[in-house]
Order: sequence, then structure tokens, then C-alpha cells
Amino acid sequence: MAEIGLALVNARLAGQVRPPAPLGTYVLARHFVLLEAERDEYQAAVPVSIVHPPIEGLPDECPALRWKIPRPPLELMTHRVLPVFLVAARPAQGPRAEALANLIWDGLTWSVDYPEQDATPASVHTREPLPPGGVIQIHSHGRMKPFWSATDNADEQGFLIYVVIGCLHEEEPAILLRVGINGSWLPLRLSDVFTT
Repeated sequence: MAEIGLALVNARLAGQVRPPAPLGTYVLARHFVLLEAERDEYQAAVPVSIVHPPIEGLPDECPALRWKIPRPPLELMTHRVLPVFLVAARPAQGPRAEALANLIWDGLTWSVDYPEQDATPASVHTREPLPPGGVIQIHSHGRMKPFWSATDNADEQGFLIYVVIGCLHEEEPAILLRVGINGSWLPLRLSDVFTT
């Protein structure tokens, strides 16, 4: 029988170099088992497990997000996404609802995509696949604090940067960010993702 020769997942020890695999590469490092993946816009390594005690003799590699393109400006969030999310969260517009937006990189500039969606006060689901160039998916929790719900964890299984915004009734909404690879995530700071 002929061998196909396509590995969907790779593995390596920290310090070794291997070509990227479509579903990621597992890395055994001194303090972590990481899952790393790469796309045109960024590469990421997310923790899958903490190694305790540390493995002596192995180099350290740490969870990280490394951009290969200019990061999106924070103004996209504050001037384009938040106003739409605020409208969805207002009781005057009917029941408060969550909302969803995607940040798209076209190779030169960033834009915002608002896909068709089914939204309730406690969930939002898009009816459309992530468009080409979709790099960041943002959804709101309305007046609730932002948190990663079981629904979020079940939905956010791709290789993408995810953002949840909550406390939309307050002067300064609260924001959580993470990068995910196949159901493992790395928490991020606002400055890891956006330029100010």
C-alpha cells in the first residue's frame, strides 16, 4: 500500500525545527506541552499541559502570539464594532441580544464584517462561514461581564483570535481576548492584539 506522506499533526522537542502541519505541531518543552500553528497573519503556541516537575535538559519555549502582519488598530473596535454591539444591547431595540463581528485582513487593510446571525440575550450564532481573511472573531455578552462560557469553548475550536466584550452598559466595556488552536487557548492582553 502506498503511503500518502501527509501528516496532519507534527510533534517535536523544544529547540528542534519541523515544518508546520495543517492541524498544528505539539512541542514538548521544559515547562509546557504546547500546540503551535501558523497561518498567513500570525503564528501561535498555546499551552496544552503544564509539565511538573520541569523536564531537565529541554529548552524552554513559552506560549506566544507572533504577528506577521500589522496588528489591527483599536479604533476598529471602539468606532466600528462597539457602536453596533451597543445597539444590540439596548432594551429599546427589543430584547437585549448578543452580537458578533469578524475582523478581516485583505492583505493591505483591516475591515469589519457583520455576518448574518441568530442572536438571543445569551447566545449568538452566525449563519455564514468565516469569510476569507477572517482573523479575529468578536462577540458580545451585552450587559454581562465577559467570560468564556461553555458555549464559547464548544464553538471556538478553530485557529483564530477570539474576543468577548461585556458590561456594555458601563462607560468602559470589559474585554477578554484569547487565541485558540483546536480547542486549546492562550489568554491575551489587548496590547497583544490591537495597536493603540
